[in-house]
Amino acid sequence: MKKLFSLLFAVVLVVSLLPISSTSAATKDLKVHFINVGQGDSILVQAPGGKNMLIDGGPKGAGDDVVAFLKSKGVKSLDYVVATHPDADHISGLIDVLNTFKVNHFIDSGKLILLKHT
Repeated sequence: MKKLFSLLFAVVLVVSLLPISSTSAATKDLKVHFINVGQGDSILVQAPGGKNMLIDGGPKGAGDDVVAFLKSKGVKSLDYVVATHPDADHISGLIDVLNTFKVNHFIDSGKLILLKHT
């Protein structure tokens, strides 16, 4: 958990320093949303200026819920998607996310298994 928060802090810092994007939902404050995906993790970070980052996508059955949550927050594209590690309860829900949203940057641990993206 300590590594996840260190990674989250580093990525949030990088995202907050990037230029403003007009294709995403803008916010004045940094917002971190912990998405309820049951067993697993999924976190949406919305940085000032409209940058959006998704960390993990939960298990396979949570993909539709993650997509609906992102849409409810006004997300039209994702500047970053981070897959922290290749456990199914963290990355399987990303398949629906990748099929729904434009993703500018995908970051993984280097141990990511190949996701079927159709």
